[in-house]
Amino acid sequence: MPAENLSDLSSISSGEIDNRNDAIRVEDLRRVYLARIGTIRRTTKEVVAVDGIRFSVSKGELFGLLGPNGAGVTTTIKMLTTLLIPTSGKAEVLGMDVVKQANQIRSRI
Repeated sequence: MPAENLSDLSSISSGEIDNRNDAIRVEDLRRVYLARIGTIRRTTKEVVAVDGIRFSVSKGELFGLLGPNGAGVTTTIKMLTTLLIPTSGKAEVLGMDVVKQANQIRSRI
């Protein structure tokens, strides 16, 4: 491995996210739905679809997001494409916030 790439490895191993070349950056992303249950005595229950995920994808990198049914993969993709608003956390696509700059993101993807 070339010496110039070793500095990048130290930031990854320490848990920091290097966002200089990130196309996607997700930090502590969470999405909670309110579901109504029961037919006679209706109650509301919180269903956690995505719970505190964190990852980054560099520009030009090919990646896959895999998980079993109910793991929150579709919900995560919908949040990254601005179709759903995250309950908490932060997500950026091409350096733009998915909540504050949704229209700019939609025009670029």
